[in-house]
Amino acid sequence: MKKKKLWKAISAALSAVLLATSVPSAAFAAVPAKAADVQTKAADENELKLWYDEKAPDSYDGWEKWSLPLGNSGIGASVFGGITQERIQLNEKSLWSGGPSASRTNYNGGNIETTNVNGVQTKMSEVVKQIQEAFASGNTSTAESLCAKLVGVSDDAGTNGYGYYLSYGNMYLDFKGITESSVSNYKRALDLHTAVASVEYDYNGTHYVRENFVSYPDNVLVTKLTATGGSGKLNFDVKVNPDNEKGGGSNNPGANSYQRDWNTKVNGGEITVAGTLKDNQMKFNSQTKVIADGTTTDGTDKVTVADATSVTIITSIATDYKDKYPKYRTGESAEALDTRVGGYVDKAAAKDYDTLKADHVKDYQNIFERVDLDLGQIPSDKTTDALLSAYKAGTATEAERRYLEVMLFQYGRYLTIESSRETPEDDPYRETPEDDPYRETLPSNLQGIWVGANNSAWHADYHMNVNLQMNYWPTYVTNMAECAEPLINYIDALRAPGRVTAKIYAGVESKDGEENGFMAHTQNNPFGWTCPGWNFDWGWSPAAVPWILQNCWEYYDFTRDADYLKEKIYPMMKEEATLYDQILIKDADGKLVSSPSYSPEHGPKTSGNTYEQTLVWQLYQDTIEAAGIVGETDTAKVTQWKKNQSDLKGPIEVGDSGQIKEWYTETTVNSLGQGYNHRHLSHMLGLFPGDLISVDTPEWLAAARVSMENRVDKSTGWGMGQRINTWARLGDGNHAYKLITDLFDGGILTNLWDTHSPYQIDGNFGMTSGVAEMLVQSNMGYINLLPALPDAWSDGSVEGLVARGNFELSYDWADGKLNQAQIVSNKGGECQVQYSGIANATVTDSDGNVVETTKVSGKTNRVSFNTEEGKTYTIKVPESPKNVKANYYGESGTKVSWAAAEGATSYNVYRSEDGTTFEKVAEKTERTSFVDKKAFTDVSAVSYKVTACYEDKESGDSKVATVKDLTQSSEKLAHDGWKATAGSEEGSGNDGPASWAIDGNTGTIWHSRWSSGGTHPDIANDQNNEFTIDFGQNVTINKFEYVPRSSGTSVNGIITKYKLLYSTTESGNDFKELTSGEWDADKTVKTATFAPTEMRRIQIRALATLDDTATKNQHVTAAEFNAYKYVANTPVMTDTDALWDAVLAAQKKDLSVYTDASVQAYRAAITAAKAKLALEDDAAQADVNKALAELKDAENKLEAKPDKGNLNTAVDAAAKTDLNGYTKESVDAFKKALDAAQKVLKDENATKEQIENVLAKLDAAKKALKKDTTPDTEKPTPTPETKVPAVGTTVTVKGVKYAVTKSAAKGGTAEAVKVTGKGKKITIAATVKIDGVTFKVTSIKKNAAKKNKNMTSVVIGKNVTSIGVNSFANSKKLANVTFKGTKAVKVGSKAFKGTSAKMKVVIPKKMSKKTRNTLKRNLKKAGISKKTVYKKK
Repeated sequence: MKKKKLWKAISAALSAVLLATSVPSAAFAAVPAKAADVQTKAADENELKLWYDEKAPDSYDGWEKWSLPLGNSGIGASVFGGITQERIQLNEKSLWSGGPSASRTNYNGGNIETTNVNGVQTKMSEVVKQIQEAFASGNTSTAESLCAKLVGVSDDAGTNGYGYYLSYGNMYLDFKGITESSVSNYKRALDLHTAVASVEYDYNGTHYVRENFVSYPDNVLVTKLTATGGSGKLNFDVKVNPDNEKGGGSNNPGANSYQRDWNTKVNGGEITVAGTLKDNQMKFNSQTKVIADGTTTDGTDKVTVADATSVTIITSIATDYKDKYPKYRTGESAEALDTRVGGYVDKAAAKDYDTLKADHVKDYQNIFERVDLDLGQIPSDKTTDALLSAYKAGTATEAERRYLEVMLFQYGRYLTIESSRETPEDDPYRETPEDDPYRETLPSNLQGIWVGANNSAWHADYHMNVNLQMNYWPTYVTNMAECAEPLINYIDALRAPGRVTAKIYAGVESKDGEENGFMAHTQNNPFGWTCPGWNFDWGWSPAAVPWILQNCWEYYDFTRDADYLKEKIYPMMKEEATLYDQILIKDADGKLVSSPSYSPEHGPKTSGNTYEQTLVWQLYQDTIEAAGIVGETDTAKVTQWKKNQSDLKGPIEVGDSGQIKEWYTETTVNSLGQGYNHRHLSHMLGLFPGDLISVDTPEWLAAARVSMENRVDKSTGWGMGQRINTWARLGDGNHAYKLITDLFDGGILTNLWDTHSPYQIDGNFGMTSGVAEMLVQSNMGYINLLPALPDAWSDGSVEGLVARGNFELSYDWADGKLNQAQIVSNKGGECQVQYSGIANATVTDSDGNVVETTKVSGKTNRVSFNTEEGKTYTIKVPESPKNVKANYYGESGTKVSWAAAEGATSYNVYRSEDGTTFEKVAEKTERTSFVDKKAFTDVSAVSYKVTACYEDKESGDSKVATVKDLTQSSEKLAHDGWKATAGSEEGSGNDGPASWAIDGNTGTIWHSRWSSGGTHPDIANDQNNEFTIDFGQNVTINKFEYVPRSSGTSVNGIITKYKLLYSTTESGNDFKELTSGEWDADKTVKTATFAPTEMRRIQIRALATLDDTATKNQHVTAAEFNAYKYVANTPVMTDTDALWDAVLAAQKKDLSVYTDASVQAYRAAITAAKAKLALEDDAAQADVNKALAELKDAENKLEAKPDKGNLNTAVDAAAKTDLNGYTKESVDAFKKALDAAQKVLKDENATKEQIENVLAKLDAAKKALKKDTTPDTEKPTPTPETKVPAVGTTVTVKGVKYAVTKSAAKGGTAEAVKVTGKGKKITIAATVKIDGVTFKVTSIKKNAAKKNKNMTSVVIGKNVTSIGVNSFANSKKLANVTFKGTKAVKVGSKAFKGTSAKMKVVIPKKMSKKTRNTLKRNLKKAGISKKTVYKKK
C-alpha cells in the first residue's frame, strides 16, 4: 500500500474542516498541520541512491569504506570511481585456496582422527565419551582439559587445506589528458532500484559518464563510458591485473595460500587472463572485451582506446570449482573453461548496451521491486557520507533519518540479490539443476561476495555460529526466497563430508547408501571442511547444523513448496535428527543432553547448555512437522523424535535473577561467562529465530527480557543486528529502533557496509531482517501485524513482505495504528491474523465479497479465515482515534480531546491511574472531547486512551496520552548558592569533583572514583553512588534534569536507572524517596518530573550505569544537574458544551424541507463551528461563543420550501389522463405542460411562483384538450415503438466490443468486453449507442485486453468505475493510460500486470486527492509498474 504521492502533504492554511452533514456526527476530520511542520517529498520520492562527491581512495581502507559493490552471485565488483584512474576490484565467489590439492592428496575436510591423551593415541569419538564420563562423575577440570583435544587441522595461514576466499584482481582504466583538479560536478552513485553504479563529471565542456553493472542473465560485468558535449573524447588504457599480493586485510596468510600463475593474452580488443592457484591448482579464467566507436589497439597486457565517445567493456570470470564431494571440480580443461567464459562474453557482446542494461534491470527488479517501505522518508541532498554523519550527530531531519533507515533496509535486500542467486534456468550450458558444473553458486559468505585483498578476516569464510544464519534471515520475509537456494544447496553438499566428521568425532557411521547423520561446526569453506575449528572455544559447535537447517526449513515454511521440501530439505533434516537420536546422552536426572557443549564464544564447557538444547529442540520440532507434510512412512522414527524432544534437558531454565540461564549451572545473571558485554546472544535463540519462547510461554518471555536487559546494546555490527531482531520478538519496537540508531552510530561504514570491525556483511542482513520483524511476525502460526512498531515510525506503509504460509502482505498505518492491510494468498488455506481490534475488522476478497472470520479461541485480537489461492484479501480495521491529548485544569477537571475517526458514530474514553489498568469513564459520546471531573492527587500518574465506535463495533485503542498539568509549570533555577557533595569523586584531570556538575558548564564532568584508593561506588548495593545538591534554602521543585557527559565516545558512568530523594531540614538527616525510574542508555538530556515538593536538598542515587568495558555499574558521571522550581498557573478551560450540543443537534436536523440557499448558509455555520471544536483547548472562548451565535442565527434563517402538495396531486392526476381521442395539437400542449410541472416537482429549490405557474398552465392545458373528429381512414399510420436493446446486446465501435449490462429502463449501462482492434491507441468510450439507444460505459470486463500485442495507449472514459481482473495483463507495449473520469475506480487483480515498466498514467486535475491516491494504490495492487509516472491534466 505504498503511497506514491507527497508524504502527508498538507495545506499550509488552516482551512475549515469540511464534512457532509450525512456523515455520522462524531466523524470530525483532523485539523491540518501548520505550514512550519510540513515537509514535502522531493520530485523523485522513491529514489534510493548511495552517492558521493569524491572518489574512493585507492587503498584497502578505500575499498572497505568507500567503494560501491556490484554482483550477480558469481562475479563481484567494487567501483572506486577514480578520475584519472578507475579501479574496479574483481571477485569470483568460488576462487578459494584450500581443499583437495596435488600437495594434499589425502585431504579430508580438516578432520583429525586421533589425538594424544596421556600418551595414548585415542580416537576423537572416544575422547568425546571420556569427556561425557568426566562430566557425569563431576570431574569438570578433566572434562574441560579433554575438550581442548576436540579440534580440527589448524590453518590460520590457509596452507593446510582451509584456504582463503581470494581477490581475483583489479580492472584498471587509465585515462589520458585529464587534469583531476579541473574536473567539476563530480558524482559517484549506486542506484538500488537498478543495481547500476555510476560516475559522472564535467571536464573542459564535456560531460563524462560511466555506468557499471553485473548482469545475472548474461553473467558479465558491463562498464559503459560516454563523452557528450564539447570536443572531449575518451582516451584510456584497459588492464586486468590478477591479485598476487597479500593485501591490506587483517589476517596473515602464507604466500602459497593466495599466489597464482597466469598468462595474459590480448587479441582483437579482448584481454584474456588464464591461470591456476598454486595451493590447489584451481583453474581461473577471465575475458574482457572492449568495444568502442573510436580506435582500439592491442598491447602486451592492455587495450588502448583512442578518440572514442562511447565505449562498452564486457567482462566475465569463472573457475573450474564445483561443490561436489570429494573432488570439488567440474573436470573442465583450461581450454573448456576458456571456451565457456568466452561464450558468456560473446553472447553479451552480440547485444547492444541498452539491451544488456534493460535485461539486467528487468531481472534485478523482478526481485528488488517486490518490497517497498515508506516511513515518510525524503531523499536528502546530502551525500551519503554526510547524511550518515548528520544521522549520528543528531542533526539530520526526521525525514532524512527515515530515508537512511529505509536505505539501509533496502540495501540489505540489494546485497542479498547481488551475492546469492539460484542457478539460472536459461543458462545455455545448464544440464540439470543437480548436475550443473558451471553457474551453480555458493551462498554469501562473511563478506557476501566482495573481498578487497587476499587476507580477509576469518578467511571471509562461512561461519555457522550466527553469521551464515544471519545472512539469510531477511531472505524469505522480504520476498527473495529464490536467493536462499545457494544456501540450501551448500548445506546439502556438506552432508557427504559431514558424515566423515560424524564418524570421526561422534562415532556415528553411514555405510554405503546410508544417511545416518552428518556433522559440521563453526567454520566452513567450499570444500567440505566440516571438522571442528582449531580451537575448541570457538570451533566446537555441532549445533551449527541444526541452526542452519532452520534457514533451510523456512524455505518451505514461507513458500509452501511441498515438492522442494520433500526432495531437497527434508532429507537433510531427517538425517540430522537421526544423528542426534544417536549422540544425545542422559544426564544425572535422566534428561537428554548434547555433550560436550559450548555457548559461542564464551563461558564454561558443560554437558548441555541452553544454546545447543534449544537448537536440538527446534530441529526435532521442525523435522516432526516436515515428516507429516512429506508423508514419512517410518512412523517409529517420528515417534522417537517426539520422545527425544520431550526428554530434552531444559531447554529453557530460569535463573535466580529471573533470567534465561545460558548454562544450566548458572545462578544469577552474568555470573558465568563474559556476561553483560558479550556480543553473542546464544541463549536467546529460542526467542529468535526459534519458536520456543513466545507469548505462549509468558514466564520464559519475561525471563528473556531480563536477559536482554543484561546484555549491552552496543556491540559488533552483527551483534547489534541480532539484537534488533531479538528485541523485536520481545515486542519492544522502541528498543529495537534504538539498536538501529546504535548500529548507524558504530556499525555502519560510509558505503553502508556493516562492520564488525572489519567489514562483515551479516550486520546488513540482520538490520534488514530486524526491520521486517518489527513490522510483521509469523513464526507462531499467525500473522502478527506491526508487533514492534517504534514511535519514530508512527506513520508509514509497507508492501510485499511475506508471512509464513506464503501470504504476501501490504499495509499502511498512521499514528502507530493499522489502517488497512491486503493479504495475497499465494497458496490458499487458513490465514490467522493478529492485531488490536481486528475482531471488529471487515475482510473482503478480490471480488468485493465479505469474508467470514472466526475469533481464535482464547485470543481477543486474533481472527482466522479461509483463503483461496491467488486471491487478495483486504482487512479494514476500524480506525482508532488519533492525536489524543489530555490537559488538567485543576478544579475544572481534565479535558481529553482527539481527532475524529472517519465513519465513527461515537467514542469510548478510558482512564488509568497506574499506567496499566484502564476503566471506562465515558461511553459512546458523540463528541471528540470529554471533561473528566475527577480530582487527582498525582496528575503525572494519570493517562487516557480512546476508542471509536462504529455501530456495534469498537476500534482498537488509541495511543495512550499522559496528562499535561496546566496548573503548574517549571522555571530553571540558577545555581547560585548551591553546594554539591558526592559519595565518590575522582577529582583529577578531566574527571572532576562534585562541584563540576553544578558549574553551569556541560564541558566539565563529575566522575566517581576510578583510580586506586579512595571511595569507589558500590552501585549493586546502593552505596557511595549518590550525588546531593544543597540549595541553601527551601524551594519547591517539580522537575529535575540530568545532563550526561557528551564529549568523546566514552559512556562511562551515564546513569540509566535512578532514585531521587529529598530533605527539608537544614541538617539534611530526613531524606525521603521522591521518585524513581529509568532513562535511555544514551547521551541525551534526561528529566524526572514529580508533584511539587518543598525541599532544602535533592539527592540522586545511581542504580544502574553504562560502562565502556565488559562490566557495568562501576562508575557514575554527570556533566550537569539542574533543578526547576514549581510555578503555579490558573488555567481557564474553554467551555464548548453549548456549541457541542448545537452542532450535534444540527447534524441530526432534517434539512430536506428547507431551501437550498438557506441550507447552504446553515451548513457553512456548522462547518465553522466544527473547526472551533476541533481546536478544543486552543480555541478562544470568544470565538466559540461567536461560532455558537452564528450557528443559531443560521438556524433561525432556515427557509422552509413551498408546499408542493397541490402540484403533486395535479401531476398524479394528469399522468393518469386518457389522451386517446384528443387532437394531436392539444395532446402535445398537455404533455408539454405536464413535463414542465414534473420538472418543477422534482426541483428541490423551486419557488412558490414557479409552482403556482406550472400548476395553472397544467390546469389550462387539461381544460384545452380537444376531441379529435377526424375519420379513422384519414389518420396517419402510427410509427412503431423503438425496440429497447436487451442485456447482452453487443456492438463494436472503433476496435472495442461493448455489451449492455443494464437495460435502458434501469439506467442504461454497458461494459467494454473485448478490444478487437489492432491499433496502437485504444479508447474506451464514455457512452456508446446500441440499436439507437445511448448507454453509459461503466466497466471493462476481465481479460478484455489481455496480451494485446499492439496497444501502446488507452483512454478510459469518464463513466468507467470498474476495471476487471487481468483486463490489460501482459499487454507489454501498453505504456500510457489516461483516465477521463473523476470518480473512484475499482481495479481488479493483475489488471495491469506485465504492462510496460515505463508506464505513464494521466489523471484529471479535478479528481479529488483521496480518490487519486486510492486509484494509485489500486493500480499498484493490480500490478502496474512501481516506476509509473503520474501526471494531472
